Amino acid sequence: MTLEELKAEAKRQGYSLIKYNPLPKMIPCVCGNNKRYRRWRNTDGDESVSIVCTKCGREIEGWSERETRIRWNKAMSI
Repeated sequence: MTLEELKAEAKRQGYSLIKYNPLPKMIPCVCGNNKRYRRWRNTDGDESVSIVCTKCGREIEGWSERETRIRWNKAMSI
């Protein structure tokens, strides 16, 4: 069997050969708003991601989407 055939057979039986690590769910802002937008920045070759609340303007920044979401959830749970 080829690799593709093995993957297809595993998928048919309900197995996943690739680890799926979804992004964490985001909790609402402390102001109660659940809408936010992302801002990507590229300064001096370094890329960063910011999440900004559309109501109060609270902003959390990180180096990746996952890190920024984790920081957002920690900041909003305090």
